[in-house]
Amino acid sequence: TIPGMFLGYYIRVTYLPDPHYFRYFVGFVLAFLGIKVFHGLYCDFRNSKNNSINQPKGEIQKSSIGMHKTSIVFSEQEYSFSSPLVFFISLFFGGIGGDYVIGGVAIMAPFCISVLNLPPYIVAGATPFSTWVSSVIGVCFYAFITINNTVNSSPDLLLGFLFGIGGFAGIYLGAKFQKF
Repeated sequence: TIPGMFLGYYIRVTYLPDPHYFRYFVGFVLAFLGIKVFHGLYCDFRNSKNNSINQPKGEIQKSSIGMHKTSIVFSEQEYSFSSPLVFFISLFFGGIGGDYVIGGVAIMAPFCISVLNLPPYIVAGATPFSTWVSSVIGVCFYAFITINNTVNSSPDLLLGFLFGIGGFAGIYLGAKFQKF
């Protein structure tokens, strides 16, 4: 997501300093993901009425990362996805996240769960670290890189620190209680 974040930062500071115009695009992306998540919940609810769904338990037994395909065996079921697709989607979501200094992982995790159909257990492990790294790099973009001298893009560090503390607590508790 990091190259996309820089591109998102550049687009935001250069072409979209007024957040009014960018809100429509971000609203569309978030609405799409929201619809996918609720559709998945509806399908899970409908399937749970027909038969009992067992929550997968266990650990990742095997993983294979390649240039064309990534596979993960978890709870005796194989999950696979296209590596180039995830790269380009990460670049795209990094561009969106670069506008908000969230790194794109906040959007990428729901995409992995709702579109790639990966179990939350697998995604939850990578999300906290990826969020932290991409957020720190995003803050550095806004704090230290000046592209457009007419736009003040320096972050509010106190507010960011408070969001970070709340985010870490939420990430920890979410990952801890996700299995329940």
